[in-house]
Amino acid sequence: MNSRSCDKKLFYKLLNKQRGSLKQVVEDLYVGETLYSGTDGILEGFKAHFEHLAQHSDDTDFDKTYHSQVQCEISAITNIVSNSPVIPVTFAELTKALKTIHKGKAADIFGIHRARCIWPGQFKN
Repeated sequence: MNSRSCDKKLFYKLLNKQRGSLKQVVEDLYVGETLYSGTDGILEGFKAHFEHLAQHSDDTDFDKTYHSQVQCEISAITNIVSNSPVIPVTFAELTKALKTIHKGKAADIFGIHRARCIWPGQFKN
């Protein structure tokens, strides 16, 4: 099939074809070796599945050495930060930092948008 990615006619044709094939209702659900049927059975199956996920288990593939190293680093950083006084930031330092922030519109890893730093009073939570 030779088609471009912006072919709207083909897109909607494929979308309608997929929608037509998804009209079936789920009647059976397997959780492990157990088969759950019907609406109430499927709900019970989901309940059993998520109860199993919530149980504590020892993962043999989990890297416990790395985890302990991370915990040591977290406690070291916490000790350093808690024993250090907070150094006030000058207006010039803040201005310089704002100018070097990424200019994109996406939020950072903490969910903070650049616009909130530049125009802080104009946004509601």
